[in-house]
Amino acid sequence: MQTPSQRSRWKYLAFILLLLSGGRLAAQTATQSVNNIPQQAVTTAATKANTKSNTVTNNALNKMDSASDKAFKGFTGLFKKKPKPKAPPADSAKVHPPDSTVIAKP
Repeated sequence: MQTPSQRSRWKYLAFILLLLSGGRLAAQTATQSVNNIPQQAVTTAATKANTKSNTVTNNALNKMDSASDKAFKGFTGLFKKKPKPKAPPADSAKVHPPDSTVIAKP
């Protein structure tokens, strides 16, 4: 049976300490990750709500803009000079009725 030398004992001891400290570090990292999940969920929800709010606001403003444009055009249309309709060519029969005088026969 071989007994480990003094140097190899230190290597084993260092290896075991490294494993133990790595386990603690991994546990701390996992704990931090778990603790960050609620904050990430809140941030994500706030971002989604903000985006939705912006979309709704933009759509409402676009509709209001188009409605106000229509109203403005309608209002200014009241004051525009309207072209006179072109009169159809005059019918001479309507202007001068046909001659209805009776001519005596000889």
